[in-house]
Amino acid sequence: MTDEICLTIPARQDMLLVARMALAGLCARCGADCETLEDIRTACDEACYCLMHQPFAARTLTLRASTGEGRLCVVFTAERGEKTGRPLYDVELARGILSSLVSRVRIAHDGDGVREIELTAHVAPL
Repeated sequence: MTDEICLTIPARQDMLLVARMALAGLCARCGADCETLEDIRTACDEACYCLMHQPFAARTLTLRASTGEGRLCVVFTAERGEKTGRPLYDVELARGILSSLVSRVRIAHDGDGVREIELTAHVAPL
């Protein structure tokens, strides 16, 4: 059975709890253990933080997640706004952190910053 969700939230730190809880709920339905749930919540925070700290301000964050065959696949994107003057968040640092939490990480970026982060994780016993 495959479940899918799509969630768009304002790109604010106080709204990240909504994204974390939605992903945790989806994973819990798959039988994820407490350690896996915490890794998913932490990966969600890191992906959102990365998207929010770019040369262009993020207006909204969208996550599209699906589960099936014991795996979670989630794609994070940000709607870009005005230029912030911030430097590009260290993509390799984000990749390293995320890779320690999930089994597969793909980060798409261009000269204006990170456009999309895709994560895949095992959320049910193999």
